[in-house]
Amino acid sequence: MFDPQKFRLMLAKSGLSNKELAGTIGSDEAAISHYKHGERSPRPERLEKIANALHVTVEELQVDAPPAPVGREAIKARIEEILPQLSELDCAKILSAMLEILHQRGDSRIFPNPHLATDEQNK
Repeated sequence: MFDPQKFRLMLAKSGLSNKELAGTIGSDEAAISHYKHGERSPRPERLEKIANALHVTVEELQVDAPPAPVGREAIKARIEEILPQLSELDCAKILSAMLEILHQRGDSRIFPNPHLATDEQNK
């Protein structure tokens, strides 16, 4: 069952306004307000659109939803679920950000030291 309190919390965390969420899911601000105040519950297909727009699971918007797992496999599964919905530009931005993080970590398996390659080639 839909939980308006959790919906309000997830909407606030997302940073989206009622108007932005309504536009994203093909609804209007009045419907979003009704959901927030528990006056109505979204139909299953609309609830799925809301969850996708807020980057949460449908279960996280329902009463007594267990906390979402945050393990490596859960993160990988969520990424695989989201990626097909993104534009090529968004995917490129995400990849760029991930590569920057790996570079900052200094992971030599991904970013070998270019000076070492040059030294070895010069030998």
